[in-house]
Amino acid sequence: MPKVVDHEERRQDIARATWRVLTRDGVAAVSVRSVAAEAGISTGALRHYFADQASLLLFAAEHTVRRIGDRMSRLLAEGQQPPLEVAQALLEQLLPLDEERWTETAVYFGLIDLTRLAPGHQEFRGWAFREGRRLVRALVLWLAGGPAPDADLLTRTGGPLGEPLADPELEAQALAVQVLVDGLAVQGLLYPQLMDAAALRAVLRRELERVPLSAGPSS
Repeated sequence: MPKVVDHEERRQDIARATWRVLTRDGVAAVSVRSVAAEAGISTGALRHYFADQASLLLFAAEHTVRRIGDRMSRLLAEGQQPPLEVAQALLEQLLPLDEERWTETAVYFGLIDLTRLAPGHQEFRGWAFREGRRLVRALVLWLAGGPAPDADLLTRTGGPLGEPLADPELEAQALAVQVLVDGLAVQGLLYPQLMDAAALRAVLRRELERVPLSAGPSS
């Protein structure tokens, strides 16, 4: 009797194998052959799910974003801390503050050059940028006295926060925060001795404290 393959479980096995190769050997080491060997399957079996390196790397990037999103969703669901503390904790998930987050950050930025011209990756990066802006807008609006973001913010694509905030000052602050977080992530990767976890946290906190209080919660 032929063995029944759970395709979703197989994809998760491949995701875990990809992550092990990334963590141990770096982004450039990821290939259909290396991941298949790590997962203990043939290259033919892996190509059933991923035809080439570009599609495999896109899957790794999406897997990384899901890992970060799951942590953020748990933090939002808890909702027991003041807005500033929650916003800080959420955005810290995007910074290389420990081994896990360092690897996630390295994977995300390491894929840029390898996959610069791959259409699927261009679309993914556009989506990641838009969703990042939506998250930051929600947090800036909350810090300014607006409504608290709900727990499904990160699983609901689009919505009113996909458009610029009505207050130009708050919209400018949202842009500043998003750009700062990206810059801090790169600085933390390149200069970990100079920009350690404490320094990254302190710079982020100062920027979040700059969000002006608004008279109303309008978006």
